[in-house]
Amino acid sequence: MIHVHSAALKIAIKAKGLDKILFITDSISATGLPDGEYMLGGLKIVVKNGVSRVKATGSLAGSTLTMDVAIRNAITNLGLSLKDAVRMATLNPANALDLPDHGRLAPNCVANITVINPKIDILATIVKGELFYEAK
Repeated sequence: MIHVHSAALKIAIKAKGLDKILFITDSISATGLPDGEYMLGGLKIVVKNGVSRVKATGSLAGSTLTMDVAIRNAITNLGLSLKDAVRMATLNPANALDLPDHGRLAPNCVANITVINPKIDILATIVKGELFYEAK
């Protein structure tokens, strides 16, 4: 965990409750790309081992976090269950944005589904009921 220490997140969860914490990725355009140099808003950045830094200063240059990694981090570093971590990545954001037809599997809801295995590897993604991605 890079931007927020796990102890701070544990305090936030205890103070607010699991239903008031949501996961975001706000990741930059270099997310998912190999380690290397990229441009971000006119700045040269270096991505190494999933961490992006401004080349000239070494300062953090945004996030390369993906949601599967956020969920995995929450389970590993915060001791959350898979159910709670997934809820914080799906239902909680939908509720915060007042999107009652998102973030849940229920009749008349938008069928956006990510299929994962026990290691939280993404196996398939379904967007609005259509297969969008399938792992090889």
